[in-house]
Amino acid sequence: MRNFSLLLLIFCASIFSAHAQNELWLHLAPRLGSHPFALNTPVNHPDGAYPMQFSRYEFYVSDIRITHDGGQETPCTDVYLLVRPATDSMFNLGQYPGIENVEAIRFSVGVPQPINHADPSLQPAGHPLALQDPSMHWGWAGGYRFAVMEGVAGDNAGQAFEVHGLGDNNYKSQTIAVAAEQTNPGMKVIHLNADYAQAARNIDLSQGAIEHGTTGIPATMLFNFKNYVFSAQAVTAVVSPEFSGSFYVSPNPVQRGATPQAFFSLPEKAAYNILVTNALGQVLLRLNIDENSSSPMLLEGLPASGMLWVQLWQNGRVVATEKLMRM
Repeated sequence: MRNFSLLLLIFCASIFSAHAQNELWLHLAPRLGSHPFALNTPVNHPDGAYPMQFSRYEFYVSDIRITHDGGQETPCTDVYLLVRPATDSMFNLGQYPGIENVEAIRFSVGVPQPINHADPSLQPAGHPLALQDPSMHWGWAGGYRFAVMEGVAGDNAGQAFEVHGLGDNNYKSQTIAVAAEQTNPGMKVIHLNADYAQAARNIDLSQGAIEHGTTGIPATMLFNFKNYVFSAQAVTAVVSPEFSGSFYVSPNPVQRGATPQAFFSLPEKAAYNILVTNALGQVLLRLNIDENSSSPMLLEGLPASGMLWVQLWQNGRVVATEKLMRM
């Protein structure tokens, strides 16, 4: 009887594990070269010859597929993302049973057939494929604008450009080998770097460019999205073995409008600091901890969304790092 009970327990545990759900998120860390992404901010063109700045930037992502657990592939069915890097970097891909070890992500920039030529007015309000303002739909024949970048370039920002890429022939998939971070027991995050300046690679914007279509400059932009914009981001979370205290951030992930707090228990009185940095290593917040400080400490004034790193420093070295996800 005892052996039967043990076998039953193992069987139930295996069934639970097989059906365990993980909410999967995609984090696109937005940047322009070595700078954080921002509209209307001058950055160097990827070819290095002149400055440029974006006033509008958005694109679609679809046909997302996750390779995991020894080469299995799970599609993210009916998931369409309208990415606006100035405001969005975290995307919920849904809940999936059995995804434990992510190995790669496959996706396409744009909208697939026959959805590309469907009527956007039939989509519910708020859906990425619904009618947008400004428009992301070219018309019945052309379908959706797969990607849009607009702005000014050249000396004194004197040349305007508008590049709108579309067309079924430009709908290409890409696969990026990447792991996922288990941010809590029911949530995994895939981190990708997204250098949006690379979409302008090999495109001369110094004299301006008004190009809407399926060939030429728009096709080059979509080729760049496939080959140069995205890359895997390393997952880093470190606790020094010499540090015998505790350090964590809660809530994590943190919803918009909420303020996270840093909780700590320090083994000795020493010079401690808390630093919050973004994906580019820029310091967004610095807090000093002394004998009069108490846990927890509010982490105020941080960006509304994105991935941040919260570091505990002691005497000039990092002893603990907590990755903070803002949604």
